[in-house]
Amino acid sequence: MKSSPICAKHFRELLYVTTDTLIDVFIQKRKQMIDTISQIESTVKFTIGTGKRQFTVDKYVKIFVDYDIHHLNQIADRLFNYTSVA
Repeated sequence: MKSSPICAKHFRELLYVTTDTLIDVFIQKRKQMIDTISQIESTVKFTIGTGKRQFTVDKYVKIFVDYDIHHLNQIADRLFNYTSVA
């Protein structure tokens, strides 16, 4: 199955979904990413976009893990430090 990148259209659609649906979409996209990355040889190096920086699969995955942790911390902060503006 070929997955497509998330674009602005997809973000607009996600504005009107439940939290459970949003989490389900996140899990689905991460599983697709894992399936795709699992098929790449660990010795392969690649660039992203027009950049010249070389990445390995391990480095790319680490970036995503760090990125997800950053956003999980933002979500936790929002949930536990929520202040109503109403």
